[in-house]
Amino acid sequence: MTIKLKKAFLLIASACFMILLLTTTAFASSRKLITKTVNGTLNIYSAYTYNYHFNSSTVLTYTGNSISQISDLSFSNIGYTASQPSLSANFIPSQKSKANYGSYATYVVTLTRNIYGYYSDKIDYTLTYRPSDSGTPYS
Repeated sequence: MTIKLKKAFLLIASACFMILLLTTTAFASSRKLITKTVNGTLNIYSAYTYNYHFNSSTVLTYTGNSISQISDLSFSNIGYTASQPSLSANFIPSQKSKANYGSYATYVVTLTRNIYGYYSDKIDYTLTYRPSDSGTPYS
């Protein structure tokens, strides 16, 4: 091989390597942890009021605006304030379903609301997550 041919081969190989590097970086998927807060009020017999809240978090794996994978939800910061603190309560969120629609993901969360000795029910919340939602990078 002549020196000119070696230089041309090296130049072409370097250019191909750079194109491969740039393409891989441009189309690499990202992961983001997104947390949403749910707030609600429960009124019992017009005498007791409970303001409850909880955080619901998921990890989206996406490229651009296209979601390729969604995690199950995790729940945190579950709490309430009561107009009559002597009457305790439980608020328990759980994931009922999840669906990935490509550009967004939806989850149905069932919240079990229990006021000891007086009242109990379940209510569903539908939460929507998008890659454009604010969140933190996740690895």
